[in-house]
Amino acid sequence: MKRILHKILVIIFFTIILFQVLSYLSVYVNPAKFYFLSFFGLAYPFILIAGILFAIYWLIRKRYKLLYLWIFTFLIGFSFFTDFFQFDNFLKYKPNSKSLFKLLSYNVKQFDLYNWENNKKTRNKMFKLIENEDADIICLQEFYYDITKNFKTLDTLVKFQKAKNYYVADAIVKRNTFHFGIVTFSKYPIINSGEVRYKNTRNFTIFTDVLINDDTIRIFNNHLQSIKFGHDDYTFIDSLNLSINKSEISGAKNIFRLLKIAFQKRAHQVNKLSKKIKKSPYPVIVCGDFNATPISYTYHKISSNNLIDAFCESGVGISSTYIGKFPSFRIDYILYSKELQAVDYTVINKNYSDHKPISCKFIIK
Repeated sequence: MKRILHKILVIIFFTIILFQVLSYLSVYVNPAKFYFLSFFGLAYPFILIAGILFAIYWLIRKRYKLLYLWIFTFLIGFSFFTDFFQFDNFLKYKPNSKSLFKLLSYNVKQFDLYNWENNKKTRNKMFKLIENEDADIICLQEFYYDITKNFKTLDTLVKFQKAKNYYVADAIVKRNTFHFGIVTFSKYPIINSGEVRYKNTRNFTIFTDVLINDDTIRIFNNHLQSIKFGHDDYTFIDSLNLSINKSEISGAKNIFRLLKIAFQKRAHQVNKLSKKIKKSPYPVIVCGDFNATPISYTYHKISSNNLIDAFCESGVGISSTYIGKFPSFRIDYILYSKELQAVDYTVINKNYSDHKPISCKFIIK
């Protein structure tokens, strides 16, 4: 019986090793051409945890060959691990804050607009958070404002913060009154701005050229393709158990389909965005809600433009930014050109939206 159990465990272990390698490969394969590998990239944190548990088990059982195999597999993908966890940045030099400018990125989820009973209360908490952060540049996704003055956002933000210059663009406008989109605020002059629109979606990107003293920085503020789970999909996720019935199979198929669509649409979007980044005449900061984990084609394609991840450079611990049904995922980012230096990347642990705000300070070298 023990030998049979051991064989089963070995088969499971080798399956995990295979899945781990496939997750590494997923970042290089365009989901628009072959989407299936993207699921392994999405599952990387769970694959990693399963591998660690097996490594501990093989160590206890003194099965060193199997242990060394996992260590080797882990080491060849160590750079992917550091995209999720940072521990060496405690030692990095942090210069005088007077020499820095600070950027805040936050998906505000329309300031909780559709929570009719408490939306103004949540909105005001977000306002207070933004005010306390006192950032020089503020990039907000899923931004909402209207011209009725019943739910003030844009005017109020301009009044209380030092970043009073702004560029706002709409994903959709309802009844010529209700505006949904993206906005970038800046303490510094905005000398140019524009949009990057993508086909068959309301997700898009805006850019602003900000003049900081004698230097110009192009800020790309992104809200890339979301999965668009509906109420039934979240209900299915909440009700998952070990039993399998027709409704669960149907629910799983729909989630699989939505993930596939999101993978493929984001691939088209980042290919276009990557070209825009390459053509920038200035150093860039690329931030916002990518709706993708670090083990993804989306993240790899954007960062491959010689961009540095602010979390990897100056963050500490686990940078989890999403608060939804799939916890412990980092899908919000601040990436930047080598002409800048990142200092003090921070995830602000507030749950007013389904995303946590992130901030970072920068020096222009």
